[in-house]
Amino acid sequence: MIRASRSIATVILVSLTAVLAAACARSPIPGEATARVAGDRPHGTGVTPTPTPTSRPAPPPAPAASPAAVVVTIDATRDHTRQLPHDEAAHLTALVEARVAGTGYATSWPGAPPTARELEASRARAFRVAPTVTRVEITRAGDRTQIACSVDVRVSPWLGADRGEHWQPETSARASGSAQATSDGPGREQIDHGIRACARGVLEEVTARHVLPFLDRVARRS
Repeated sequence: MIRASRSIATVILVSLTAVLAAACARSPIPGEATARVAGDRPHGTGVTPTPTPTSRPAPPPAPAASPAAVVVTIDATRDHTRQLPHDEAAHLTALVEARVAGTGYATSWPGAPPTARELEASRARAFRVAPTVTRVEITRAGDRTQIACSVDVRVSPWLGADRGEHWQPETSARASGSAQATSDGPGREQIDHGIRACARGVLEEVTARHVLPFLDRVARRS
């Protein structure tokens, strides 16, 4: 349960869902989850092959990409509902950007966005994260107001200024979540705070449970 500031709204997370492209089975976002279910653990075969006396030792694994070699830009949050309070979309974008930056990824380019050739030459990788608020429903019940909200977050590789964003089977994903908020009053201010609490709460959960683990997996591949 997530409590909003000033205790004027209480948010209950309803569901979280991760959806991958069909060919992504080898690298899923951790499980399809609800608020009470943690993500799946990665599964391995548990078997280590033993080399024959004539075989050469296996080369050491290539080092994983460091966060500094990965840039994750955050698109401006889109509001398909037109129900978000003024400037709330910008706050949601900043929330996701702060969570991504907190893991060590760069979230902006030091200069002009590079071309595909420049990306390849620098051995950097880039991704775009696009949050969208897809549902805000407001229901008044006496002196309280119930708010239901849903968000969707898309993660895709960005291949350079000349190639743009591309959906790729093993490095693209979508995750969504829903929540319900109960505001302690029917006024516009209370409703707006309830909407903010609902959208921020579910977006933070989707980012933490699905988006960041997925980025961590695909961005650090050798």
